[in-house]
Amino acid sequence: MGRTIITERFSNYNHEGRRLVIEATNYLKLQTLKSVRILHVFEIENANSFELDTIKNQIFKEPIGIIYDSVPSLPRTHFKIKHISGQYDFIEDQVEEMVHTMLGFNHISITHSLIYSLESITYQEFEIFRDYIVNPLEMELVTEDENNSVTNYAENETLGLGMDQADLDYVFQAFESENRVPNQLELKIIDTYWSDHCRHTTFNTVLDDVSIEGTYTDLILKSWNSYLETRKYLNRTKPITLMDLATINAKEIKKKGFLEDWDISEEVNAASINVTLDNQETLLLFKNETHNHPTEVEPYGGASTCIGGGVRDPLSGRGYAYQAMRISGSKNPTLSYKKTHPLKLSSRKICQDAALGYTDYLNQMGIDGGYVKEYYHDGFEAKRLELGALIAAVPKEDVQKSIPELGDCIILIGGRTGRDGLGAAVGSSSASTKRSLSSVGAEVQKGNPVLERKIVRLFKRPEFLKRIKRCNDFGAGGVSVAVGELAESLRIYLDRVPLKYPGLSAEEIALSESQERMAIVVAKDDVEFMFREAFFEDLEATVIAEVTDTQKLEMFYDNSCVAAITRNFLDSNGVSKHQNVLMQSHEVQCEMDPLNKASQRA
Repeated sequence: MGRTIITERFSNYNHEGRRLVIEATNYLKLQTLKSVRILHVFEIENANSFELDTIKNQIFKEPIGIIYDSVPSLPRTHFKIKHISGQYDFIEDQVEEMVHTMLGFNHISITHSLIYSLESITYQEFEIFRDYIVNPLEMELVTEDENNSVTNYAENETLGLGMDQADLDYVFQAFESENRVPNQLELKIIDTYWSDHCRHTTFNTVLDDVSIEGTYTDLILKSWNSYLETRKYLNRTKPITLMDLATINAKEIKKKGFLEDWDISEEVNAASINVTLDNQETLLLFKNETHNHPTEVEPYGGASTCIGGGVRDPLSGRGYAYQAMRISGSKNPTLSYKKTHPLKLSSRKICQDAALGYTDYLNQMGIDGGYVKEYYHDGFEAKRLELGALIAAVPKEDVQKSIPELGDCIILIGGRTGRDGLGAAVGSSSASTKRSLSSVGAEVQKGNPVLERKIVRLFKRPEFLKRIKRCNDFGAGGVSVAVGELAESLRIYLDRVPLKYPGLSAEEIALSESQERMAIVVAKDDVEFMFREAFFEDLEATVIAEVTDTQKLEMFYDNSCVAAITRNFLDSNGVSKHQNVLMQSHEVQCEMDPLNKASQRA
């Protein structure tokens, strides 16, 4: 039986409501709004009267607010919202966890929504406020009689593949040699592996013909010829690509002997160098990550998972992240709300919510954000810039980077799997259209820094680290990529993956990008020890895969093979892309924006 608990802070403590009134008055230019009440609605399922009273008294009772059993009388100018299906709700998750762990009511489930009640406002201004608050890619309006079921969430008439026709033809030709056609899951795994996000398709496009014209031809030609000379010095025969342009200097100085401290291994989650700290050999790790697309469509979640995913990359290299940097770019956020692009959120909302997402995550992780800088320019209206960078370290003696062997086990540690981020790797690699923008909501996840901090603590235990042969974090592509990259041959058991809620299909489990999950390869004899270490930090740990010798990525669900893709084909990255390039340089106009208090180059 469903029961309801509704909480509201007393007016003296309603800081968020007062902030919204100021925002509405100064930015939205609303004239009639006097106050905003915010009510948190918790639907409690499977609780009897005793359990409900216990939850009220132990979890919700506080001296700065009031508890209701039903929605109090509200004006017509109110609306109720909840996270869209597949989006992570931090409050809902934390309350449910407290009910389970503190009270022991493991059979109870909780859903959370919000009511905003606006006092003394015209209906026209009410609609402006509501549209400003509700990002439809993150939240949805709830009608009074709405059913919160998510059972039909995964239904979709199209596959929504990101690969082009040439890649699709190549896939079907490859499967013809096996006398079969690929199933839907196999197609989506391949599509994710070959996405720009996972395999840098754009940067690996072959540049067949490069022409240089314009004002700065001599300057650019000098740089281009220097690049060609470096290729000759390195005896580079591979095609010219943007990736080669970006990485060739590192190859050059390595050949000249200037990178003797570079830690080279098959694990490439973060750049690592060997240093000596306090007379101890140490690996120093660097990582930067951009979340431009996610932050533009869902600012809080995009920015928080930018830095959260950035933490897990050096963590995959066993490094403890201790300092962070954020650089972002936006259109001027002080412009009138009326000048907002019709297909985008306002720059002000993006800037404010992204800053909250970044700081909330770092503060709860306990990491110092030593440098934060935001640049403003009209060009950022086309695409937001959201960059998070981290530096980490780990004693070298605690790290082994070895090749997985037949029979080794892959353990999933951390969060459970839901429908978070389905299709995000492909979605963030695709051009934004009206159709795509209407369907990317749950592609952007929300992070859980409390859970990630537990994982970080676990990875600071030397005896735990020393047993890890190889490690990967769960990012783009979920299980299919995070586990699929750990060894040449793998058998993954999708039905062993711990779930947030029942009803997920094999495809959803394989491709979900739920946050705060790590995959580690360990010897079979070390599994029980690793379980005990994880349990000590209040973390779930489950063997979900094993290393095989078939040279295939295989996935099983309910004792049936649901995907089997040869490694050589998967690693081919599809059909090679080719492009001619014309570089036309124009005279640089130096622009000054008072908001930056610094020169911005157009």
